[in-house]
Amino acid sequence: LQIPHVLFPAGAVGLNTNERTVAEVLKDAGYATGCIGKWHLGDQPEFLPTRQGFDYYLGIPYSNDMGPAADGSKSNLGDKLPEAKLANLTGNDEAGLRGQSQPPLPLLENEKVIARVRQDEQQGIVERYTTAAVKFIREHQDRRFFLYLPHNAVHFPLYPGKAFRGKSQNGLYGDWVEEMDWSVGQVMATLREL
Repeated sequence: LQIPHVLFPAGAVGLNTNERTVAEVLKDAGYATGCIGKWHLGDQPEFLPTRQGFDYYLGIPYSNDMGPAADGSKSNLGDKLPEAKLANLTGNDEAGLRGQSQPPLPLLENEKVIARVRQDEQQGIVERYTTAAVKFIREHQDRRFFLYLPHNAVHFPLYPGKAFRGKSQNGLYGDWVEEMDWSVGQVMATLREL
C-alpha cells in the first residue's frame, strides 16, 4: 500500500508511536508542552498530540477541508455550498476517508470532541487558537514551556474571521493573511509583556 502525502479522517495509520517527538524530549526536560492547531499526524487516540508528548491540545486533527461539504469544508466563505452526493464508503484505505465520505470536522480539546466545525467555527478558528495560545503562555509564564501553534489558516477553504473579512485588498486570502498577522502579533505581544 502506498500512503498518500497526507493522512485523512479515520485513518488506521499515523505518527509512529515509537518515534520520539520534540514535545516528548522537552516534556522530559521539565517543559510544559502545548499544541494548538492542526495536527495532521493521525486522528486515532494513539496518534493524538496528548499521546505524543503534549500536555495540552486544542485543534482540528487534520486540514479544515476534510469534512462534509454541507458544513462548508469544501468551499470558501460566501460560496454556494456544493450539492450533497452519496458517499462512497467502499474500500479499505489505511490513510482514511476522502471526499464525500468524510465525517463531520471535529474540534478537539485534549482527546475530547468539543465542537463540530461548520462555517461559523471555521470563521472563528484563528481567534480561538490565538486566545488559547495566549492563555497557555500566561498559565505557564513561570516555567519553561513549548507551544506548537500550527494554524489551519490559510489553507483552503478560506474563512477569515468576521473582524477581518473585506479588510485587505486581496480578497478572502488576503483577509485571512491579515488575521494570521494579527494572531502572531497577539502571541508576540504576550511574550514581550511577560
